[in-house]
Amino acid sequence: MPPLLSSFRRLVPLLLAALSARRIAVEAALVTEDLQLVWHDEFNGGSVDWDKWVVDEGDGCDVDLCDWGNGEKQYYLSENAAVANGVLAITAKKEDFSSRFYTSSKVTTKNKFSFRYGRAEARLRLPPGGQGLWPAFWMMPQDNAYGKWAASGEIDIFESRNNFTESVNNLAYGNAFPNNSNHNGECFLDVPDGTLEEYHVYAVEWDADEMVWFMDDEETCRIDDWFSTDVKTGEALQKPAPFDQDFYLVLNMVSGDWEIASGEVCLGALCTNEVQVFDGFAVSVEGGVLRVTAASDATASGTDGGIVMAATSGLLHTMGMCG
Repeated sequence: MPPLLSSFRRLVPLLLAALSARRIAVEAALVTEDLQLVWHDEFNGGSVDWDKWVVDEGDGCDVDLCDWGNGEKQYYLSENAAVANGVLAITAKKEDFSSRFYTSSKVTTKNKFSFRYGRAEARLRLPPGGQGLWPAFWMMPQDNAYGKWAASGEIDIFESRNNFTESVNNLAYGNAFPNNSNHNGECFLDVPDGTLEEYHVYAVEWDADEMVWFMDDEETCRIDDWFSTDVKTGEALQKPAPFDQDFYLVLNMVSGDWEIASGEVCLGALCTNEVQVFDGFAVSVEGGVLRVTAASDATASGTDGGIVMAATSGLLHTMGMCG
C-alpha cells in the first residue's frame, strides 16, 4: 500500500465515526482497503501491445526538436522496445541508423492513457555500467494546456545519468524554454554503487498541494512550490497549475556519448518489472456531508481510473539478465 494513501485510509474510519457520532450525514465514495485495477498490461505476448503503447520514433527533427532538445545522439526505434518472458526491455544499441550511431526506444501512453493526481510507480532495473546512458521514468502533459515545454509542466519520477552517479527526482514548470524553472540539484538519490542494477520501485504521489517521491517506499524528495505561465495569454498562474491537468507516462533510454568526458559508451537495457498508477483521493465537506472521492481524472481506451502494467523478470540482453 502506498504510504500516503495508506495513511489516508487509516484516517477515513476515524473521520466517519466522528461525524456519525455527531449525527452528520456521511457519504463516502470509493473508500476501500484495496485499489481498483482498471487497466493493465502484463506483457504476456511476444511483442509490445501497440494498442496500449505508442513509440516516439526518430531523432526529433521531424517535430522541430532535433536531438530531442537534449543533445541526444540516438535514433528511437520501436524494435528497441521488446517483450519476452513477461518483461518489457528498452535496449540501447551501438549501430548506424539514419545518420545516427546509436539506437534506443521511447514508449509512452500518450493518447492511450493519462491521469491527474494519485500515485505512479515503476519497478525498474538499470543496465550495468551506464556511461553515456540516461534512462528515465517520467510524465508529460497530455494536452499542453498552458503552452509548449515547460509551461505545461514535466514530472520526472526517476532518472539516472552517466554511470548512474546522478539519479534524481525533478519537476519542470514556470514558462516556456528557456525561461522555465525546475528543482534540479535538490533531490538526488544517495545509493551505493551497483544498487540501481537491481530492481527497485520508484514512485511519485501527486496531488494539488505537493508531490512526494519514493524509492522502495522510502521518501526521497518532497516539493510543494511551483507555478506557471499561460504562454498564450502571458497570464501568471499559481499552484496547482501547471500540474492540474492530465499527464501520460514515459519510459525511455537516452543513449550515445551523452555528456561523456572520455571512454566508451556502456550499452544495455532498461528493464521494467512493474509499472502502476493508483487513484488518489480528495476530501470535502458539502452541506454537512463528508465526501471522499477519487481525485484522479484518468482516461484510457474505453476505461476510467488507474493503470497497472505488470511483468515478471527474465529477459536476456546484451549486458546481462533482466532478472
